[in-house]
Amino acid sequence: MSFTHYYGEAFTGLTAASIQYLGLIIMLFSSSFAHVYYNEIAQIKDPKLLIYSYGYWIKRLVLISITGWIILFLTPSSIVIYLLGEKWSGLLSIIKIISPWMGIMFVTSSLSFIFIRLGRQKEIFFFDIFHLIIVLAGIFIGHHIFNNKIYTLYVITVVQSTFYIVSLILAYSFLTKNLKQEKV
Repeated sequence: MSFTHYYGEAFTGLTAASIQYLGLIIMLFSSSFAHVYYNEIAQIKDPKLLIYSYGYWIKRLVLISITGWIILFLTPSSIVIYLLGEKWSGLLSIIKIISPWMGIMFVTSSLSFIFIRLGRQKEIFFFDIFHLIIVLAGIFIGHHIFNNKIYTLYVITVVQSTFYIVSLILAYSFLTKNLKQEKV
């Protein structure tokens, strides 16, 4: 809603479509992986093995994400125009701008069940409220500093990327706390 207010329906529609297209692809893989991952971590009792499993999968998911990002950047915009028509000519450029945030979100959402395994749902609820606030603040600040839709989209990408990186770090922090509690 804020983005539409500042930049109109056409750009907001392209941005929403970009998020939907890229998000759909990412969520197909991450939701399937997350369920398999939860089954794996639900059976792990040793906190050290839990931390190992988390690190093991972060490395592999980051490699998958980087590979997807490279393929995306090598994809010419003409493919989108060919498939969807001239009206969608800006879609791939927007997808390329938001792809770092979506790639990090892929890693984070694939491993998100770690919070449930550790019993940290309440903390994550408040963290998600914080997420909403910083995204709205990012739109507002990006618009007021740059007054440019593309630069504001870059600001949102930085805000979102930072949020998801902090989420990965928060999970690791909860895992190390869990390890320390087990030693007591």
